[in-house]
Amino acid sequence: MQLFAKLIILSVAGCGIFIASRKYLMESPLSTRPIIVLCLISLLTAGFSYLQHENLYRFYMGKYFEFTGENKVYMDKSMKLYSEGKHKELDEYIEPLINVYPGNYKLKQIAGLNYIKLGREIEGAELFASSLEGGLVEGKELVLVARILFRNDHFGDMISFYDRGLMINDVNMAFYYGASLYQGGRWKEALERLNYAYKAGYSGYEIDYYMGLSMEESGDLSKAAFYMERAYNANRREKNIKLALLGIYRKAGRLKEAEVLFRAK
Repeated sequence: MQLFAKLIILSVAGCGIFIASRKYLMESPLSTRPIIVLCLISLLTAGFSYLQHENLYRFYMGKYFEFTGENKVYMDKSMKLYSEGKHKELDEYIEPLINVYPGNYKLKQIAGLNYIKLGREIEGAELFASSLEGGLVEGKELVLVARILFRNDHFGDMISFYDRGLMINDVNMAFYYGASLYQGGRWKEALERLNYAYKAGYSGYEIDYYMGLSMEESGDLSKAAFYMERAYNANRREKNIKLALLGIYRKAGRLKEAEVLFRAK
């Protein structure tokens, strides 16, 4: 479809050039017409090459790697560079490989993890996440990627991981899934994952905050207030927690407590 669209654009452009130059061509001396036609052909050829530059680059680089034998060793070399901590060297080496072999998902995973090592966390996490189309991966690398995605509000990616069943029972993933599911409006599943993480030992104001929100959605305002109070007492600087607790108090008819909280600094 992309090639078809490019050909359509090229055809329209060619027709436009031909129509615009036809009058000039007919009025030109007979001896110069072949030169003008040759220029038009060159212009159209250059336009086609521009529209196809990515495919041409991929084709010629692929042939180059085949000629040098790099196509047989690049995966081992990439993994070796990564394991040896040569991240800048790997970054330079792997960049053209990703363009030439876009379907190599393992290569994308290595590149994504390498970006993270180089401080390009979001770019690396997104690339790693896209590689999961080629197969499921579980382990500490996935937890690292999930943490980055969650901390940068990529809740859709986290829900996609959850729907694929990736490390459902890992305690950290359970929290990321629970919080992301709540953000995605799936609070019943959120509550189930958050409860699991809670019982497995995950603690902190964040899980109390999301437990409170999910309990509020379930209609259990007493438990919602309990968890949100825990979150507020652990982190009184977070405005979202205070606002959420105010909302729960008011919904529960605990107006005096809401007033005290509202006046609290």
